[in-house]
Amino acid sequence: MSENKKVCSICPFERLFSFFRESEAKKHLINARREFLLMFRSLIDQEVERLEKKTGKGTAKKVDIK
Repeated sequence: MSENKKVCSICPFERLFSFFRESEAKKHLINARREFLLMFRSLIDQEVERLEKKTGKGTAKKVDIK
């Protein structure tokens, strides 16, 4: 693949990020994206734990089948 990618003329973010291709700023942007996703993972995990405590996950009930 060639390193010369076409820049989308419609998307301002693509145009902005094209200036950072081989710079230190690109590394920071990639790390920031990763941290942003990890933050959402943490929030989701926290909510799952809260719901599990609220509903009492793991308690078994006997069900009569007729």
